[in-house]
Amino acid sequence: ARTLMATAKWAQAACQERRGSTDPEVDWEVWRSTLEEAQPDKGWLAGPLTADEVTARLWPLWVPACRFGLKQGKKIRNIDDCSRYGTNACYHAREKLALGGLDEILNIIKVWTNAVGEDRCFSVPREKGTARSGVLHHEWSPAEARRLVGRTADMRNAYKQVAPTPVHRWTVVIAALDPESSMVKFFDSLVLAFGEAAAVYAFNRIATALRWLGITLLDLVMTSFFDDFPHAETEALAD
Repeated sequence: ARTLMATAKWAQAACQERRGSTDPEVDWEVWRSTLEEAQPDKGWLAGPLTADEVTARLWPLWVPACRFGLKQGKKIRNIDDCSRYGTNACYHAREKLALGGLDEILNIIKVWTNAVGEDRCFSVPREKGTARSGVLHHEWSPAEARRLVGRTADMRNAYKQVAPTPVHRWTVVIAALDPESSMVKFFDSLVLAFGEAAAVYAFNRIATALRWLGITLLDLVMTSFFDDFPHAETEALAD
């Protein structure tokens, strides 16, 4: 953090020398969507601001993150470069992300379909201790219990639903180019930045909590992969 503070003034000046990309369409879309994020109905960003206004809101040693656009099919995704001026280098994770995804949901489905026998008995292995076993309800046939469907629930604007720690906002101030004036404008980020290493871990803690709540409180057979929540269920209960 001390190194980040030591280079803050240089980074503030350096990012204002930015010019647009080679694709004006991308530059205009990044600017348009950034202004949209600053609208009151979203409230994800505060701005546009001058460098002096950012200093008044935060403190003098704030660090910019240059925003650029990445084309993904027909969509242009905003990426906040938190590596250029050292923000990401200040973060070290002591934990390892435990992501589910395709492998985990396939294993769940395999266990589910193998757990039900033609004799209507089922047995679900447990990581520790004896298996959970029993007999299907009389309304269920073995075929119905094994006929599964799946879906993936995608959390919309996932990172934008999580606020950063207020005392850390100075480490990620969004710097976006205004194509009309060819000047860089600044935005105080009130949500996690897409491109910030720490944000990945912060969000996945929340995703893990949502997965746990879904399993324990709602009896959902689900896992999580970043902002996606794969979920399996019998066809009879799909609705």
